[in-house]
Amino acid sequence: MRLNRVEAHEILSFETLILDDLPKTTLVVVGPNGSGKTNLLRLVEVVLSAIERSATASMDAYRSLSRFGAARRFEATSASVTSIRLGIAFTEKWERELLLNVVPAAVMTSILRDNPSGLDETQLLAWINAISADMLSPLMQGEIVTNLVDTMTGQWTLGYEFDVGGEKYQWVIDGAPSAGAIVRVSEARPSVRSYALAQKLDLDEIRRPKAPFLFSDLLPDFGEALIISIDGSASPARESVRVWAALAGIPFAEIQGRSYSFAWVLRGLLGNGFNLLGDLRQPPKSEYSIAESSFYQSPSDGGQLPLRLLRLKNGNASERVRFAASQDLFTRLTGLEFDVTLATSNHTTSQRDEQPASLSISVVIGRQGRDLPVEFAGAGIWEALLLSATLSDSVGRVAILDEPARNLHPTLQRRLFGELRDTSGQFIVTTHSPYMVSFDETTDVTSTIRFDLRDGVTRASRLKTSSTSDESRLRKVLGESADARSLLFARGVILVEGGTELGALPQWFGKSASANRYGTPDALNVEFFSVDGDLGYRTFVRFLHGLGVPWVIVCDGGILQFGDRKSQVFKQVIDAGVTIEELRSTIEDSGKLMFADVREVGARHGIFTVATDWDAPMESFEAYIESVVPGKLAEAEAVVGKSKPRQGRHVATVTDCPLGIDILYKQILEHLGAINPSESGDD
Repeated sequence: MRLNRVEAHEILSFETLILDDLPKTTLVVVGPNGSGKTNLLRLVEVVLSAIERSATASMDAYRSLSRFGAARRFEATSASVTSIRLGIAFTEKWERELLLNVVPAAVMTSILRDNPSGLDETQLLAWINAISADMLSPLMQGEIVTNLVDTMTGQWTLGYEFDVGGEKYQWVIDGAPSAGAIVRVSEARPSVRSYALAQKLDLDEIRRPKAPFLFSDLLPDFGEALIISIDGSASPARESVRVWAALAGIPFAEIQGRSYSFAWVLRGLLGNGFNLLGDLRQPPKSEYSIAESSFYQSPSDGGQLPLRLLRLKNGNASERVRFAASQDLFTRLTGLEFDVTLATSNHTTSQRDEQPASLSISVVIGRQGRDLPVEFAGAGIWEALLLSATLSDSVGRVAILDEPARNLHPTLQRRLFGELRDTSGQFIVTTHSPYMVSFDETTDVTSTIRFDLRDGVTRASRLKTSSTSDESRLRKVLGESADARSLLFARGVILVEGGTELGALPQWFGKSASANRYGTPDALNVEFFSVDGDLGYRTFVRFLHGLGVPWVIVCDGGILQFGDRKSQVFKQVIDAGVTIEELRSTIEDSGKLMFADVREVGARHGIFTVATDWDAPMESFEAYIESVVPGKLAEAEAVVGKSKPRQGRHVATVTDCPLGIDILYKQILEHLGAINPSESGDD
């Protein structure tokens, strides 16, 4: 299975979220705390809960949907619809086999529902068996759609949409016109009349279709819907029904006398296709009842991992290979070994019953020649074990890993990301760690998405690929510096030209009057970054703007000057892809403007300077320092040496924050949205 697309409206922190063209390998979602990254996993949980409730009438799923119904976005208007869409492609052989068997099973049971007893069905079986996977190709890719109907009851509609020749159809699971109906999306309403599939097939006297099967046989006429579901009472012994039941995980004895909708198909496909490692990790469970140990354990339930590992260890050849792969990966990550052991409980279900009432399963970590139960080995080791089991069983699956690095030290985080890149399967990773983000490859640029919360709504930003020198330089800097990658998690970034500013401004801002009132840069999650020269702003503005990171520039006065200089800062911002009409018009009218005019225009758009002229000697930041604290730069050089950052830090440490720097800090916070300009006036 592969996840191609995610769309959500008016739920959790999303007003509108559309993520298209998801990579087939690893997508990394970054952003500051509270930006809505974990909500991406929650969207999948809503869909899985809707499928589970429809298939099994599970009360747990019903309660889950009720909770998610209450998570409709608070500011949503009454006319707006809360909805989620997951674009799915079924790529694995077993998935295609399941779909290939469900359609013949549904067609056969529909035809035979009113079949006279004793009728020879040999020719009908031959017709059914001629249905191939190629004939059903429209079902192999589509969108699962769920819409919230009632926030009070947590009622959701559910369907599977697919495309046939440019026309959209939905296989309705819950909703209008009726469960099990295939209907044109444009006509999905209660008034559409529904027919059983057999009513629309042209059957001969022995109830065999007169023409070979075509996919169009499943599609309704305009203004109609076709009901397609598996009726276990119609033909309980049919081979296609048996095969479908086995693939869907339904005991064949239970299928007789019951009808099954497409929800059961999706339950099998997505229940196995998704592996959700959520933010609330379950501790390992060690005691299991005999009944509990006989059930399938979802890979998303980390607490059940010991039982799952035991089954793999003692399973068939394929399962034993997967267990060995988990052990190998765990050793590569941690340098340790693990094994899983079984001990039966001393208690039995009764005095006459020799069967144990429960099983005791323990995962042990080999360390310094002794075995240590995993629950006593530390949170990082348990995390590494969960991840090893997930990655080694990821082929054909979509694994959503929420903060997988939170208990791992940086070296282990780097190893983990390397394993993710080399492992088959699709991974969606939400993280706060710069070690879980890479820009080494060209494809990494579009495989990173940043979430940010603005005005209570999560916004998603994504860079576009570029063949410019900017991308090469950016990939080099980001690849070499975890500090540079950390900018992705900032609330805002202050870009400076060189080391003196990088040393002085954080210190002065931190002790300013504005910091006392609004907070220091550290407290507000505002980062500083040197672009290393007056030509470097364009590259990093392109990067920050493309990923939705608020930014400002603090530059020398010289690059505010126009003429033939490529470094003119307005030109760099425009060339970075930022559309600001006033900057563009200022460039066109540059011959008429004085320094103060240009400085004022820049300040309105996040381009600041403390210089008083664009010509030497007053255009540099060092000249400003000399004007407000004379002699301190020379003193700093004598104390800390030639390092510009150390000189700037020393000067700002031994002096009070100048008034001009305090004013600059307040302006920067206003532009970054860290404070509200209407509330930042003088007391």
